[in-house]
Amino acid sequence: MAALSGRYKQMTVREEETAVQVLIWSYVRRLRRDDADERGASLVEYALLVALIAVVCIIAVSLIGGNASNKFSQVGSALQ
Repeated sequence: MAALSGRYKQMTVREEETAVQVLIWSYVRRLRRDDADERGASLVEYALLVALIAVVCIIAVSLIGGNASNKFSQVGSALQ
């Protein structure tokens, strides 16, 4: 992972969410275009959307959780 850090910039949580949303919607559009005669979304599409949303939530919680923990520690130290 350290080898990649020099070539790729660090993305913020919002940028990661936006990138995943673009990926999800482009995939859904492609599926709908491929199956234009089929009405409604299939179970596979819903499963993929749920999986990708779960990945976004896990990434957001892991990134924001560390920052929140640090802030609470700083506030607790300042109060003592």
